[in-house]
Amino acid sequence: MSPLFRSKGREEAESALRSCDETLAILESGTADLGPAQRLRERAADLGGKGAYREATEAARKAEETARLLDRIHTAATEGLTRLKSERTRMARLGMAVSEVDDLIERAGSWMSRTSERFGDPRFPAYSKAGELALQGLRLAKERIPRFKGASAVVFEAEQALRQMAESNRFVDKGAFEFLVLKPAADALGDAKAKLQANAFSEAEDRARWTLAAARQIETTYGRVTRSYEGVAEGAKAFRSEGGTATEVEDLLAVSRLALEKGKFDEAADIAERAGGHLREVREEYRSLVLKQRTAEDAIREVETWGFNAKEPRAILQDARSLMVAGKYREAAVRVEEARHAAQALRETHRASAARIAEMRRSIVAVRSTSPRSAAEADALLTRAETLLEEGRYRACEENLQIASLLLVDVDTAKPPGPPPGLASILQAAREIEPTCPTCDGPLANDGTCPTCSALPEPANPEPLSPIRRAVEDAKRVVAAIERDHGTLAEQAAAAVQGCAMCGGPLGGEDLLCVTCQGNLKGSR
Repeated sequence: MSPLFRSKGREEAESALRSCDETLAILESGTADLGPAQRLRERAADLGGKGAYREATEAARKAEETARLLDRIHTAATEGLTRLKSERTRMARLGMAVSEVDDLIERAGSWMSRTSERFGDPRFPAYSKAGELALQGLRLAKERIPRFKGASAVVFEAEQALRQMAESNRFVDKGAFEFLVLKPAADALGDAKAKLQANAFSEAEDRARWTLAAARQIETTYGRVTRSYEGVAEGAKAFRSEGGTATEVEDLLAVSRLALEKGKFDEAADIAERAGGHLREVREEYRSLVLKQRTAEDAIREVETWGFNAKEPRAILQDARSLMVAGKYREAAVRVEEARHAAQALRETHRASAARIAEMRRSIVAVRSTSPRSAAEADALLTRAETLLEEGRYRACEENLQIASLLLVDVDTAKPPGPPPGLASILQAAREIEPTCPTCDGPLANDGTCPTCSALPEPANPEPLSPIRRAVEDAKRVVAAIERDHGTLAEQAAAAVQGCAMCGGPLGGEDLLCVTCQGNLKGSR
């Protein structure tokens, strides 16, 4: 080789060695193991000393490249391992399983201090292997963290749903609620958490979603039952504030509450529904009854403004109110209707009773001559009936009127059936043989008219009585005398033997009725 080319080769080798030395000086401040590059630099110097400038130049340049490569892979592996450790901390904080990541970190760390054969150097640092392991760990973390977050969010939502269910429980016993109602959902949640720890994210998410669905179903059922129970309870409370009584509804609510406390939702719901239906029926009955009560009260007040005594309708209405307080609305409705009808019929009853009293007083006047004692007793009963009528005690008034009517009927039946014998029989036979005028008892003309009644009166000279008419008048006077004698005899006989006013049986004292008839009257009341 010519000296020129040799000088140029030496300069290139020296330049390459200087560049390699500068690079090594810069990179030696780091932590990377530059041993392979340094060994190549020494080989390049040996080659230059032997005059192999071209080989020395190549060795120096390769040493510089190796130093830069070692620095890069060392930096990459170190940074990768640092990031992997950071991700590991993050995963642990999230609650993820980090055993695989820990294994990768340990293996990568061990390869950072180990060597392998590369570029013909058996002691080349294994930074690349450590970087590969760190990269594998980072990829693992990148894949698992989002999936874990998704599954964990579902698990957390399911857990929150169960917690809210337990906190919102106000009816079911806490132990029964947790171990009976929430147990299937809680077991599924435990499985989801275990799957999540095992990095079985899909299975964990499925179990968590099942738990969430179960919790929502429980919430729906529990909410439906509790809303039904509370709705009926509020309705019963409002009904009580109206003044109503619903004992059966209260009993059903108590049974529903007991079933609810034991977690028997279906049974509690059925009983609450029955209670609600019964409450609606009772409420309608009560409100209708209140309106009827007002109508009856108005009717009673109206007859009171007319001046009538409404004691009996008011007593019936008070009885109806007592039944209402006891919750017996159907019986109360019947009594309210009775009170209203009694009030509406009060005026007619009063008038009818007053008319009967007046009529019976006229009958007393008629029988006083034949039976003074019966007439006196009947008159006393009528006086009592008038007093009861003014007091508004119409039932008692009616009883007195019935007794008085019995006395009067007994007197009428005691009269002889037909006119007394004597001249009246003769006159009756004469009327059958020759009809007479119904007005004057005189003879009739051939055309059936009475000459006496049809003729114009003559004030100056009155028409003399015919012999037949005179006989009729005489007969009437005789009959009247006979009737007076007959009445006197009947009165004397009644005074001698006094019997029961109803059956004519013997009396035990001064009473008008015998013991048997008195018992019959008391029983009829």
